[in-house]
Amino acid sequence: MYIQFRQKYAKDPNKIINVLLIIFLVYCVVMNALAGLWNGTNFLYQSVMGMGMGLLQLVLCLNYDDEIHQWCEQTAFMIKASRKRKF
Repeated sequence: MYIQFRQKYAKDPNKIINVLLIIFLVYCVVMNALAGLWNGTNFLYQSVMGMGMGLLQLVLCLNYDDEIHQWCEQTAFMIKASRKRKF
């Protein structure tokens, strides 16, 4: 959500706020991964795979944002197609 709103759609993003938000987000992700490892609720491969899947989803959404938006709009106004392709 940060990259979509602050980087892609913002007309004039403030660089200082962006850097601070990125540092905060990286800190939260690292602390969450370490807490899961420390408490024994996660394994290292789960944390790495989760971060990799999140990055993959981010890249796909950034690249295909317009196509996804158009597809969703088109199915919303066609009753039969929206029932068939509901997600």
